[in-house]
Amino acid sequence: MEIRQIELEDAENFLELTHLIEEERVYKLFEKGEQIATVQEQEEQIRWFQSAPNRTILIAEDQGVLVGYAMLMGGEYAVDRATVVIVLEVRASHQRRGIGRTLLHEAEQWARSVGVHRVELTVLTDNDAAIPLYSSYGFVREGTKRAARLVKGTFKDEYLMAKILD
Repeated sequence: MEIRQIELEDAENFLELTHLIEEERVYKLFEKGEQIATVQEQEEQIRWFQSAPNRTILIAEDQGVLVGYAMLMGGEYAVDRATVVIVLEVRASHQRRGIGRTLLHEAEQWARSVGVHRVELTVLTDNDAAIPLYSSYGFVREGTKRAARLVKGTFKDEYLMAKILD
């Protein structure tokens, strides 16, 4: 298992990974037509992530196949530049193998290396697999975003969780 920063050459495989994850997902994040659809669009997104020092995508690769990722997006302005939002995804076929934990660890190491002070994420309140993982890695629940996501026609709550990097 290798965790590394994404490169432009990964665009096609990363696009395939994100679509596979979305197909496997119980609660869809995207409606039809909302997800990045072409390699060119994926390349543009990768360039955007590479264009600022407080943004990156870390990818998990298993025997040459992408199986997960962590997107880290820092703020654009001085007041929020040291805060990074994490989006973490792992293929269903590779969950419960420590990949999410490894991605979290590498994300924190990257964040520290670029001077990030706070990392945060949101998680659906009924995501019983992810919440203990985030908690065990030092993320603290800071609040509940009520009716924050429309999932299968029903509004669902999310927890806001964060970790301060000392």
